[in-house]
Amino acid sequence: KEQRINRICNNVEEGNYAKVVQRVRAILNKGPKQEFADAWNEVGGALRFLVKQLDLVRFMRRDEQALYTAYLCIPSKPSSEEWQEVAEIEMQRRALNLLLNYWNLLQGP
Repeated sequence: KEQRINRICNNVEEGNYAKVVQRVRAILNKGPKQEFADAWNEVGGALRFLVKQLDLVRFMRRDEQALYTAYLCIPSKPSSEEWQEVAEIEMQRRALNLLLNYWNLLQGP
């Protein structure tokens, strides 16, 4: 458990709050875990999916990128890299907000 806590602390220092959400969820007890997971799915789940999809787009050829970003309902301007950056920032903001809103739950008894 100490190793998990260290990883969480490292992710906080890096500003990777979405990863903190993932790691915290894994160590919560069943009841709080479900509540926390449901809250994240509501505010950040779809955005995390979008971030991951945009991360994959960078490995595609330009013509494939245009088709796939259209499939994701994202305009071609700005670039998929810029969309990915904006989506990542928003996902991290939402993850931090969730962690702050659930601080009492995370502190335990």
